[in-house]
Amino acid sequence: MFRDIDDARAVIRTIAVDEADTPLSDGQQKLLLDRLIAQFWITPSDEPARPGATRFGGAPDVPAAASWPMRPVPSELAKPEPDLDGYFKIDMKHFEWIANHVVRKLPFEFLAQIDLQEAAKYPSAAHGLPDKGRLLFFWDGVVGTLKSGPEACHVLWDNAETSSLIRLGVPQLLHELEAAYDPDGRHKKPYVWPERPMRLMPMVHLPHRSSADLVADAALAAIADDKRFEESYALLTAMDEGQFSADGRNARRQRFMGSPDPEQDDPRFDAIVAGGFAPPPWKGAQLSDAARAALDWQLLLQADLGDLSQDRLTEGTVYFLIRRDDLTRRDFSRVHAIYQQT
Repeated sequence: MFRDIDDARAVIRTIAVDEADTPLSDGQQKLLLDRLIAQFWITPSDEPARPGATRFGGAPDVPAAASWPMRPVPSELAKPEPDLDGYFKIDMKHFEWIANHVVRKLPFEFLAQIDLQEAAKYPSAAHGLPDKGRLLFFWDGVVGTLKSGPEACHVLWDNAETSSLIRLGVPQLLHELEAAYDPDGRHKKPYVWPERPMRLMPMVHLPHRSSADLVADAALAAIADDKRFEESYALLTAMDEGQFSADGRNARRQRFMGSPDPEQDDPRFDAIVAGGFAPPPWKGAQLSDAARAALDWQLLLQADLGDLSQDRLTEGTVYFLIRRDDLTRRDFSRVHAIYQQT
């Protein structure tokens, strides 16, 4: 990850030329610069909290008439004897607490709000977004760890004037669910995530080795796949390299827009499968088709849950993805949440 193209040029020169066993050619360096993707890093802010500002956790800032969004009981499970095994595609006999959770209508967990006017100051990274209002990100951290798609999330574009906003109260039920998760206190599953003021830092980055961007780009893949250059490419796409200072575990992985940093395969591949694309393994033309289909999806938010919870025992990343044509229409009702954990 790099601050801008000049920073990228200098770091590429250092890592992939000066310190590399096999240096990249001038043409290969130019290719990398041409493939940089604009994105925001979501980093802690020292500014006092204000209504509507970019923030993690706590509760959202909303108009006075708004209510906390609820996760409905999935239609497949709203029956006397729901097929939980079929819904989650796993044997549920050892997960009674999950069964009890999913068949109830419950409040979503609030993860983040993003100030779109702040993002609009950097058009290249905010390309396609509304230029005012806020995006509010909600998730169900039980269903969402087992089911990919729109069922486990709710993303709201709120366009109200900031002067009309109030801080919504956290539903008491979320506190009760958190307390009941493990009465002995040895384990914790966040239902109310720590509140932290954040800000958007524009940056550019190269596609991750597992990303659909790279699968669809033969020229870039030729560099990343070449054993002479793969170490340099890995360093250039590593989260712990570059010119940024981190703020805790995996803080650099908190991203908005751009291309995802997968824990496994590109989460956009999960999105196309959830939408009906044939599941992997893919080879040849089918892999190319899958990559093109995946690139029809835009990353909205990448939230590293360990950093989000400020708890080193919390694992995984949740990716909020939207179809590009839905983003153009300002339709956030079909956003997919994809959870990955290594």
